Amino acid sequence: MMSTADEVSIALEEVTGALPGGGEVRRGQSSMALEIAEAIDTERHLLIQAGTGTGKTLAYLIPAILSGRRTVIATWSKALQDQMERSDLPLLVEHLDRTFNHAVLKGWDNYVCHERLDQIRSPARQQALDGLTDGSDGTQVESILDWADTSVSGDRADLPFEPSPRTWSTVSVGTDDCIGPSECPFVSECRPARARQRARDADICVTNHHLYAVDVALNGMLLDHPDHPHELVVFDEAHQLEEVFTATFGFQLTAGRFRWLARLARPALDQADLAAGLDDAASRFTTWLADNPDRRLVADACSDLDPVLDLAETRVDRVLVAARKAVRDITHGADDPGTQRERRRLTRLVNAGGALIGDVRFARELLRKPRRADTVEQTVSGDDHLAWVERSGTRMVLRVAPIEVGPRLVSDLWPLRTAVLTSATLPINLPARLAIPDPATRTVESPFDYEAQSLLYCPTHIPSPSDDEPAWSTAMLAELERLIQAGGGRTLALFTSWKRLQVAAAAIRPLVPYRILEQGDLPARTLLEEFAADEAACLFATRSFWQGIDVPGPSLGLVVIDRIPFPRPDEHLTRAWRDRAGLDGWGAVDLPLGALRLAQGVGRLIRSQTDQGVAAVLDPRLSTARYSVALLAALPPMRRTSDPAEAVTFLSGLFS
Repeated sequence: MMSTADEVSIALEEVTGALPGGGEVRRGQSSMALEIAEAIDTERHLLIQAGTGTGKTLAYLIPAILSGRRTVIATWSKALQDQMERSDLPLLVEHLDRTFNHAVLKGWDNYVCHERLDQIRSPARQQALDGLTDGSDGTQVESILDWADTSVSGDRADLPFEPSPRTWSTVSVGTDDCIGPSECPFVSECRPARARQRARDADICVTNHHLYAVDVALNGMLLDHPDHPHELVVFDEAHQLEEVFTATFGFQLTAGRFRWLARLARPALDQADLAAGLDDAASRFTTWLADNPDRRLVADACSDLDPVLDLAETRVDRVLVAARKAVRDITHGADDPGTQRERRRLTRLVNAGGALIGDVRFARELLRKPRRADTVEQTVSGDDHLAWVERSGTRMVLRVAPIEVGPRLVSDLWPLRTAVLTSATLPINLPARLAIPDPATRTVESPFDYEAQSLLYCPTHIPSPSDDEPAWSTAMLAELERLIQAGGGRTLALFTSWKRLQVAAAAIRPLVPYRILEQGDLPARTLLEEFAADEAACLFATRSFWQGIDVPGPSLGLVVIDRIPFPRPDEHLTRAWRDRAGLDGWGAVDLPLGALRLAQGVGRLIRSQTDQGVAAVLDPRLSTARYSVALLAALPPMRRTSDPAEAVTFLSGLFS
């Protein structure tokens, strides 16, 4: 009888041989697949760090499928989900000697909503649009209406164009403002409901980290068939898990949520004072947020916020009372389409208001809790949650999040199924952060020859940013210009702050003959497309571009990182984690996070067997600080230098 290891090895060879051009099993890919097969057989959680180019997706998909266990694959990026849906899974269906079905599940608002489209198509079209969103593109709405009549999936990704966010929010709904199957006359053709059912029935379900975290919060109600729960979960890009679980298990309050409810209430209720009351609550909350930027909130010490939340709760509650009464007053079985649309509009108002008032009440009660005697005032709000104000783009947001997610996962995830966590870089303290019980840990090296293909440059002749930031900034910009000139452009410059990005772009643009693309000038996908198409262009970006960016080939020969990306000292969750870690809080929290982010940034450089280039970290602490060993250990085994002439020579020779 063939062993599991033999079966996986043979399948991997057959599948890779069927790749276009006749592929072969990559170095490390086979050992990764065998490690995962053993973890599945022994039902032991596995953390496996697999270097760039390993071929992770086939290495975990093949043993998962051959095991016969129902499996959920959860990723951080949509790009990886799309790759599996369009490439990897069809390949395995065709060439793997095992029958299985698969499905991809995205968030509810990724799919068009037929009830929304019916509202837009109604005679009172303008009133419906006013109640749904402001600023949608009428031409795009018309195109979506035509497309929805023939689309099988209703998935935004299948649209032949990219709609604006406001336009898409007009034709889709989130789970909070979906009117639900009991009210919706289009339930039989509901696209997100169909996608969810396919996901529950599939042998292999591909989804994202956020939806998986929601499923954990809902005790499996999202992803599992009642009679067939999944037995295996694979978290790809697993370095993101703690951040995603923290955000999902918490919530945020913005003034926009009150204004959104007011926009729903105006056409649904014939009581202008109720919508005006919500607008007033939004204004007062906006003022409070503006007066408290970057503030950490402490339980029983928020007397200035308490009346604002009380007012907000009262105003939302008045709208809910009126909306529920209006729903009861409408005859449920009335055949008149206008009456039924009105009932659905009111139901949406009730659902959205209920979700909002629940968060308001939670925040209010959390901040009214007396602190425990052993709680440090500057560390936490309540016992287990943190509340703070932060800037999100142009908005101010009140965020509430659990300080630790491990205790929740210990009860609601790890005992229920086998988990495989993989990424090109995994934080060394991830098992402790996520409270994973007794996991196996493995490392699979990348097939790339980093020593021959790349050079890590860290100048030690410039000042340290921690000693003299103005002098370092001047020297850093001079180094950046010299490297861009030597490499003929082809640069991805990654910055640890928006301000430094903008200063650098303004300073470098007039000094070099190459196009400087700046994050924020164009949509992210368009920026990457233009960067990849223009071999001499440079792209200046910040945190969202430190990972998930894949630009192989001659368009990228230089990655520059301005400084070691440690968390800011004032990041509220990081401070709370640091306080809980005790005397070595910085070493337990900041150092692993800085090493992870640095490795993610450097990892943008070498993406194929033929790539070559320089990764320049313009922060001398990478070579001179006592903790530099831990940072360097997280990076690929690249040849290193502090000599600027060597870096310039390497770059100059790449594309000459």
